[in-house]
Amino acid sequence: MTIRTPGQLDRFLSRSLSWRKKELTALKFAVDTAPQAEQEVLLRAAATLLYSHWEGFVKEAATAYLQLVSKQNLTLSELKSTFVAVSVGTAMVNCGRSKKISARRQLVDRIRAAPSVAANMAWRGVARTRSNLKAAVLREIINTLDLDYAPFELKAKPVIDRLVGARNQIAHGGGVRVQSGEYGVLHVEVIGLLEELKTQVQTAASAKKYKI
Repeated sequence: MTIRTPGQLDRFLSRSLSWRKKELTALKFAVDTAPQAEQEVLLRAAATLLYSHWEGFVKEAATAYLQLVSKQNLTLSELKSTFVAVSVGTAMVNCGRSKKISARRQLVDRIRAAPSVAANMAWRGVARTRSNLKAAVLREIINTLDLDYAPFELKAKPVIDRLVGARNQIAHGGGVRVQSGEYGVLHVEVIGLLEELKTQVQTAASAKKYKI
């Protein structure tokens, strides 16, 4: 789906979060109503799936927002610095690898011509979760989108990093146990963080906060 307008972004994010919440809610119900003998394995499965939706939605939301920004046909001079950095990112990396002055000059010329140069943001692959979406990685993504990290920082260690740690141990064959009460907290808190991200992205898009 090509996302060009805030309305298209809203619909995309709402659909994405809706099916994820339904799946997580169904699994939570299965955990809560399972016989004691089955609950331990269901809790491990639930923690793994909760992480999957955490990473999946963050990546989708960030990528969708960057796509919207890229489709506005703005020049570099109209964008906030973080989006300019995304736009010229490849050129900057190539510059750093090259010893040729000609390569560096191309980047300088592009930045100097900012008022007339189209942003041409390569939005695919910018939101890198590194298959390990802990708080430090999330912070980088939030900063890339020029959003507010404060609500996520409050939950960094007790929720985000705890979920990532449990998932990593389970995914790599560890026998870590997930307590029912602990999973209940993670379930509620993670969905709350996804709602927070959705709201911030929608608000930023509607208010055109990507522009100077």
